[in-house]
Amino acid sequence: MLSLFSKLSRNSINTLRNKNSINTLRNKNSINTLRNRNFSSSKEKIPPINPIHLIISSGVMFGGAYYFKSMVDKKENVIQDLSIKEVKENYSSKINKIIIINNETAICELEDSKKILLNIPDGKYLEEKLEIDVPIYYQNAIGLSQILPTIATFGLIGMMFWMMRRQMGGMKNLMGSNNNVSVLENVKTKFSDVIGQENAKQGVKEFVDILKNKEKYSEIGVKVPKGALLSGPPGTGKTLLAKAIAGESQLPFVNMSGSDFNAMFVGVGSAKVKNLYQQATQAAEEHGGCIVFIDEIDAIGQKRSSANTFGGNTERENTLNQLLTEMDGFDSNDNVMTFAATNRPELLDPALLRPGRFDRKINVELPTITDRKSLFDFYLNKLNISGEVINNIGEIGSKLTPGFSGADIANICNESGIIAVRNKKDIISEDNIKDAIDYVMLGAERSNVLSEKEKITVAYHEAGHALLSCLLPNVTKPVKVSIIPREKGMLGFSQSEASSEVLQSKKQILDTICVLMGGRISEEIFCEDITTGAANDIEKVTQLANAYIKKFGMEEKIFMDLTEKSQFKSDVSQELRNNMDAKVLNLIESLYSKTKNILLNNMNNVEKIKNELLEKETIYNNDLELILKQ
Repeated sequence: MLSLFSKLSRNSINTLRNKNSINTLRNKNSINTLRNRNFSSSKEKIPPINPIHLIISSGVMFGGAYYFKSMVDKKENVIQDLSIKEVKENYSSKINKIIIINNETAICELEDSKKILLNIPDGKYLEEKLEIDVPIYYQNAIGLSQILPTIATFGLIGMMFWMMRRQMGGMKNLMGSNNNVSVLENVKTKFSDVIGQENAKQGVKEFVDILKNKEKYSEIGVKVPKGALLSGPPGTGKTLLAKAIAGESQLPFVNMSGSDFNAMFVGVGSAKVKNLYQQATQAAEEHGGCIVFIDEIDAIGQKRSSANTFGGNTERENTLNQLLTEMDGFDSNDNVMTFAATNRPELLDPALLRPGRFDRKINVELPTITDRKSLFDFYLNKLNISGEVINNIGEIGSKLTPGFSGADIANICNESGIIAVRNKKDIISEDNIKDAIDYVMLGAERSNVLSEKEKITVAYHEAGHALLSCLLPNVTKPVKVSIIPREKGMLGFSQSEASSEVLQSKKQILDTICVLMGGRISEEIFCEDITTGAANDIEKVTQLANAYIKKFGMEEKIFMDLTEKSQFKSDVSQELRNNMDAKVLNLIESLYSKTKNILLNNMNNVEKIKNELLEKETIYNNDLELILKQ
């Protein structure tokens, strides 16, 4: 058996040497070829070879070669599937020696170097059955089948450990190292960099004054606030406002996101919170104070449940408990002030919102029409554009972008520059900015969508909306009318000025319903047939008319909310519901007649607006004013 292994080993080693010599020549040729090539940078370095990877690769290569060689030799030189009786009758005179391995396998070596492999119950049984006088050797060996499970187990454990270290960035990152905490000193952001948001700025300016003049407040017994929660829609400048506080107070700024505290292992989130406030405390000792800002705090600050069965919730609650302790616990630091931002304050735990942790809740709202004009002026001044265009487009853009955040307006200004470059222009024009507004709000233009007949129908439809917006006194005037199809499903639209009013009067609701009906009624009057283009208008008319009667109580002699609160239970009788539905229908019919009469009396103006739309595809309020003056 030993000679067999030694022969196999020599053959495999010689084979590997021959292969290695060939591979060496190939590698030398490939290396010389690579050296002769021209690389883009001469400073590129080949990464060093990891010795552990080299050892593993070599072991796999040698083991594979040995296994392959042994399998080939076994098939060529080993005779199997013979009984002891057949061996005795056909091969007994040719057997030189017998090797019995583990007292269960017998290898009979023949004169022609072939071998017979037999499975036996034990060695003595074979001696009795063969009855030949040859040397018999007994050996104990460990088979590959016994080694492989152990190798596979340790290999799997090692691979999992290596992948864990690679994904988690090492054990230091795993347990919350200082790398995730960024301490910014000498922050340059000021309140002047925050455009608009006067109410929010006024709320946080007092924090800056407290940080700068603690003695003035402590003399009358005022306790230093621990922080404030900034809540509002995305893109309104919550993070910028927090940086402005640090810049105005000249204090270090420590910033982390709520998702940075989440981890797959128990205790890691708490460790990261503790590490964050340790860094903040150290910075506060050096500079007299520090500001901690946690963005998207709802990731860890959601309301706790009394019956948690999932480990992820338990870990999040442990992280929240650690945050509560750091903000206002036994070891809390009065020189560390915490600010946080969220888009969903209703999800936060009450313990997090109580005074002593977040003493103020500051609402950062979407910019008003005045703020939007200031934002347009601010971002457009950074671009290559003339001053006259900035003044004009600032006012127009603020009217065309109701509900847009500061981030949206910054994106519009950037898109206008991209459109100018696309059109091979050196200076941004007013049309580029208007195109950017349409692109951000409605999507890109779609070409070849409408036939000529459909285009005329859409023009009449939008002309009806636009004319009624101009004529009716209690609705905002149209700013822009277009019949260009857009990616977001619009075949045309009529956009009116954004109103800053909070309350809506009875007359405003009635005139709004008339404007919504104008598109369908215009199709009835001027087109051969009505289309499905008014589906969204009809839905809005139905909702607004129902709210007028049932929710707002604006019908005479009715002063109650008759909307259904539940689909399973109704507090309103069937007779009253039928009465209200009849009133809704009567309201719609009366407003329908009123709208149709207005359009019939102004057919000439509808035709003019339609023709202007077909010619220009997009018209603005000044175009409408000229048409109505003619």
